[in-house]
Amino acid sequence: MYGILIANNLPFQRVAFDAPEDVFSKQAVTIIGACIEKNFVYMGIGSANVPNTSFPDALRNMSVFEHTNGPILVIKTDVQGDPVDIQLSDLE
Repeated sequence: MYGILIANNLPFQRVAFDAPEDVFSKQAVTIIGACIEKNFVYMGIGSANVPNTSFPDALRNMSVFEHTNGPILVIKTDVQGDPVDIQLSDLE
């Protein structure tokens, strides 16, 4: 599966993974938000405390978050809620 990793001061990266924990060095990962309009689910590390300043404002405005701290993994789902591969262009 592919997701988009958004981390501070780094270009967005399309990353392959089997489980979200793979992207975060096996740390515990939790759902931290979603964007219903684009079928995005945002995952991150619950204990992260550094605000993510690289997250696009336009996307932030149409999303709901618990927090936007630390690196964020964006995954896309189909209409049934099953994960599907995402492209960088999906963030536009």
